[in-house]
Amino acid sequence: MGKSIRKKIKIATIVFHALIVIGAGHGIGFIGLVEIVSVPSLLSGYEFTLEGNFGIRIMSIGMISLIGKLIYITSFYINNRAFKSMLEMLGIIVFYTVIYLLVYDSTEYESRSKIIFYTSIPFLISSSCFLFLSLFKRKNE
Repeated sequence: MGKSIRKKIKIATIVFHALIVIGAGHGIGFIGLVEIVSVPSLLSGYEFTLEGNFGIRIMSIGMISLIGKLIYITSFYINNRAFKSMLEMLGIIVFYTVIYLLVYDSTEYESRSKIIFYTSIPFLISSSCFLFLSLFKRKNE
């Protein structure tokens, strides 16, 4: 298993995470779009909070997701193996945290949480494959 397969799985993990569908307002969107919109919203005075209903905390979750992606993408450019592995694992932990934050308060809108969970399955599979390859590679070296 070469570096190219790990790199492809890392890219797939980023793309699949960005394509998680979320229900917001009277429509749906992708978490990748919320990440992009969260930067100007938070810079213009939107208060960072993880409390309250889904609509109040969605921009904060988008910012956390963007930070996770930046951490994970940074691992592409690091040569130190230990630091690279740490960034990869930290990025994936942030990704999983974002999914948790999106679905944890599902008592009021169960269908929204189902959509988020079902559309996160490709991400969960690709990140699990990446984690497996990372652990398998380390044991064989």
